[in-house]
Amino acid sequence: MNYIKYSYCLLKYKHTPIIDESLNIGVLCYVENSHRFYFKSYKNLTRVKHAYQNVPEKTLREKIGIVSKKVDRLNKYGVGIFSLLYDFKDFIYEEFIDYDSTILQFDKFETTTAYNIDEIELIDMLCNNFIIDNYKENIYKAKEPLLIQKVFNKIENIKKFKENYIFYEHYDIKNSLGTKIPFDFAWQNGTFNLARAISFDLKEESSIIEKAYKNFGQFVDLNDYHYRFDALLAKPSQRNLFKTYDNIVELFNKYDYIKVVEEDEIDDYVEDFMISSIKRR
Repeated sequence: MNYIKYSYCLLKYKHTPIIDESLNIGVLCYVENSHRFYFKSYKNLTRVKHAYQNVPEKTLREKIGIVSKKVDRLNKYGVGIFSLLYDFKDFIYEEFIDYDSTILQFDKFETTTAYNIDEIELIDMLCNNFIIDNYKENIYKAKEPLLIQKVFNKIENIKKFKENYIFYEHYDIKNSLGTKIPFDFAWQNGTFNLARAISFDLKEESSIIEKAYKNFGQFVDLNDYHYRFDALLAKPSQRNLFKTYDNIVELFNKYDYIKVVEEDEIDDYVEDFMISSIKRR
């Protein structure tokens, strides 16, 4: 009976050490029969960028590239005395990524045997089990663009509106440190209003809380400039996360410089700012 003895681990992206949440983005496998490493990862990082804000895409790609090059080097020059008698986990951390890596982490170390399968089929099986299924389960379609499109669709002629009224798309504000903080659009009536779409349609409570406090922190940071912040919110799809969302809405509503606009309120919100916006001189 043909068999393959192998060890594998998953390469995970961890956006922040604060919350216990990660996404599988790669599989690293060592086949003892051939003394060969295999590494497969997603080249398209769209789902990571949709799930989290401010993903360090360049750094992430560089680190994935380092892993890929290391695998090529080990396969070219051999792995010396390494075998599954050596602790696979220690070897991976020694050769690839340090234990304290906060962006990419190896996890779920396993050593096992597969029967009646070749090495290519083995790698495909691992990808199907841990990457593709994980992708289908965790894929997050960003709702922010849909919220903004709903606003613009309500304005019959956005180009004409911008010409006649104080209204800006993709508006950035610098904080006291000179850091640019982006907003989806800005408009003016009695106050200068900075609008941002924020979708809380996420999978984990901890991710919703982190996203809420990140946005809230930016609003507080800019509050000294006397802006009003219009938070256009999308609620979670999962009922078990409704309470978390309600708590966030309650938090935002405590501050008079934050205006909460839930998804079903967008039409009324747009009608209001179209009527009250200040015309350009």
